[in-house]
Amino acid sequence: MITQTSPTTNTERQAAPARGRRHTPPIVLAMVAQGLAAVSTLTLLWLLPVPDAWGELSAALFHGAIAALTGRWLKLAVWWIPINVLFVPVALISTGSSIGPGWFLAGFVALMLVFWSTYRTQVPLYLTSDAGCKVVAEILSRENGSRFLDLGCGSGSVLAHVARRLPGTRCDGVELAPIPLLISKLRLLFRTNCAVVWQDFMKLDLSRYDVVYAFLSPVPMSALWEKVRREMRPGSLFISNSFPVIGVTPEETITVPGTIKRKLYLWRL
Repeated sequence: MITQTSPTTNTERQAAPARGRRHTPPIVLAMVAQGLAAVSTLTLLWLLPVPDAWGELSAALFHGAIAALTGRWLKLAVWWIPINVLFVPVALISTGSSIGPGWFLAGFVALMLVFWSTYRTQVPLYLTSDAGCKVVAEILSRENGSRFLDLGCGSGSVLAHVARRLPGTRCDGVELAPIPLLISKLRLLFRTNCAVVWQDFMKLDLSRYDVVYAFLSPVPMSALWEKVRREMRPGSLFISNSFPVIGVTPEETITVPGTIKRKLYLWRL
């Protein structure tokens, strides 16, 4: 059952937001923050030398604090704060440990395979809750849509739920990160009404789908909305989990039950 539904005026025909400006990749901003913090820390060490190990750790923490503050000033997301704070202290501690360099390389490769192009797209790996999957399936059921697409399908949880509950619906997913892609393919291996492809969703034709679902981040929403308006057929439905399209009022907003109260925003094309 869909709960706590609040319909609003359908204004999807209003002008789309202006095309988003190009964003500097957050990894570049993080490097800038680390560089400025390094300059500040070296200046401090030149003025107040701290030769012992505790002094080095204190300097590393000072570096992290400056990097975190600089990162926020550069408008990096909140989750970059612990990365900026701990980068140098962890590097300092690891240089004195007995852990082989191969383990650090393996950890880096594993993270890269999970998050892949997050540094460029600024779309982290968000997983839809079981309650969210259920609500999406209920929306599809009432829409009587025969083709469903999950943009950035992650581990395939939404696709698996919809395919199981609505076996007559064709469910497609698109994902760029290799490990989530592999998990979703294995999860849906025996679902004949499902397919997952490795592709940038901005290059995928949306005109074939009755309902398109996305759980991304605020960054791509403006460009994605332009693509949705340009390609999706009249009468089709676009759903965004948690992230609205700024300046475009949804036809309906649904609050998903659970510990974390997320909202689904629905736009009728």
